[in-house]
Amino acid sequence: MMIGTVAVILAGGRSSRMNGQDKALIDMGGITLVELQYRRWYGVFDETAVSIGRPGRYPFLGSICTIADETESSGPFSGLLSAMRSIEAERFFIVAVDMPFSSPSLGRFIVNSLGKHDAALIRRKDGHLEPLFAVYSRRCLPVAEDLFRKGEKSIVHGLIPRIDARILSEEDIPYDASILLQSANTPDEWKSLVKPSAGSQAQN
Repeated sequence: MMIGTVAVILAGGRSSRMNGQDKALIDMGGITLVELQYRRWYGVFDETAVSIGRPGRYPFLGSICTIADETESSGPFSGLLSAMRSIEAERFFIVAVDMPFSSPSLGRFIVNSLGKHDAALIRRKDGHLEPLFAVYSRRCLPVAEDLFRKGEKSIVHGLIPRIDARILSEEDIPYDASILLQSANTPDEWKSLVKPSAGSQAQN
């Protein structure tokens, strides 16, 4: 049975700049970052899943719906494609696990902005697109599969130019994306970004 929208938490990255520490396992006040994100996004849409990269990763997630990438080390594009192949849903809302202030309210706003477009995502003030806090229609699947077979691994440079994407300007959305879309890639960046004791405070 086809569902409406599924939230997919992308937690399959290699955390290559974290000195061997998996970002998804960062302590956020007694729970891991991936658990925090799952709790935050659970119930926001029709279903919630976690993209885990390699099979068997994060066994502590138990009965939570997890999706393993079909191709190793292919990044977020592989996570999106694997989710579309694994879950019968009309829309896939993608959120990177390393966005500790991610906002379900902003997520709903983006999904509601999709309309008849194939995707909806934010263009940041610096001009860059944010593909990892965005919604993608199931209509993207054939295009994504074709690109992936040809070796394309970029959502922004590969998929977005080939589909009808609605681009939302950061200046025009009624949320402070400069805070809600913050992420970090190194231990020092994480220390400056968020205190572990404050991590369990989910954004609305």
